[in-house]
Amino acid sequence: MNPHSSRKRILSPSRLPFHHKGISAHSLKPRGLRRQLERRFKENMIRISDSFAIDEADLVETFMRASGPGGQNVNKVSTAVELRYDITRAGLPDDALLRLAKLAGRLLTQDQILVIQAQSFRSQERNRSAALERLVDLLRKSLIRPKPRRATKPTYSSTLKRLESKVKRGKTKSMRQNRIEND
Repeated sequence: MNPHSSRKRILSPSRLPFHHKGISAHSLKPRGLRRQLERRFKENMIRISDSFAIDEADLVETFMRASGPGGQNVNKVSTAVELRYDITRAGLPDDALLRLAKLAGRLLTQDQILVIQAQSFRSQERNRSAALERLVDLLRKSLIRPKPRRATKPTYSSTLKRLESKVKRGKTKSMRQNRIEND
């Protein structure tokens, strides 16, 4: 076979770049390959909004023993979760990054890594989902642009109403004063 022929070259399963990711090369067809890779890509993404998602591979989870009550379970099982996420890799707009830094407060390190700890539950899976939920909530809040405040002038009737209430209040207070009249 001529190497420069116009026929498509079929890769052997060992030469496919994704054979290590659990996708069987024998089951792939040219049309199904794209769908299967897109599905795999979507499975690893965490949807934050309609236009923004983060890759699950960017999250670093560390499991440790939780503090507090819990009996023997606390001493034996690592149920607490520390979730770390580098916000510089998120691909957020600059204004959203600033809002996220303000919202995160002490949870953000100087290296721009968001650290969330969860140890409320006895199971590792529930703590993991709680930490992930807090991360997603923070990212969603940072994507919301604040509505700019427009200075408005009070209406004429509201100004009159305010002045009338001030006059009424002044009269009430003046009547409370003890006045000694000398006749």
